[in-house]
Amino acid sequence: MRISFKLFVMTVFLFNLSQTYVFASSQTVAEKKAGGFHYSIIADGEILTWSIGDGKKQSEIQEGKKNQRGLDQFREAVNEMSVQNSL
Repeated sequence: MRISFKLFVMTVFLFNLSQTYVFASSQTVAEKKAGGFHYSIIADGEILTWSIGDGKKQSEIQEGKKNQRGLDQFREAVNEMSVQNSL
């Protein structure tokens, strides 16, 4: 339950950041779904764009210094939830 609330708060925060667009030369480097939350990380050269969502809403966010920690925490929480669901 604690992880779900943490993911909810981080999702709301990250959805409020500006959206970016992904170009055709992009490549998905990581993705995971768990507990109704999901993320995928798309690399376009040195630019990382995250697609995150909670089943109701989805957003695309370009990773930068200001949001890198929050995005990493979201990824870690989804990964942890995925492991817990597989036990």
